[in-house]
Amino acid sequence: MTEETKRKQGKPWTNEAVFKTYEEAFVLVQEINEMSAISEKKVRAKIKRRANDKFVVKVRLIKDDKAKQEND
Repeated sequence: MTEETKRKQGKPWTNEAVFKTYEEAFVLVQEINEMSAISEKKVRAKIKRRANDKFVVKVRLIKDDKAKQEND
């Protein structure tokens, strides 16, 4: 890879909660997405399956490049 094609790492993912079923995790992700839409802090959420058949909801802040460019 050349330096031009390297992507910068985003903010780290953090575990928000662990659920026994996918449906429970999905409800939390929907709530997080709704709150993020009306909030100043934009958050991305995802669901990952663990090896023990539980589901973890992970969240991270979205890096806002547009706001940084406007301030420069």
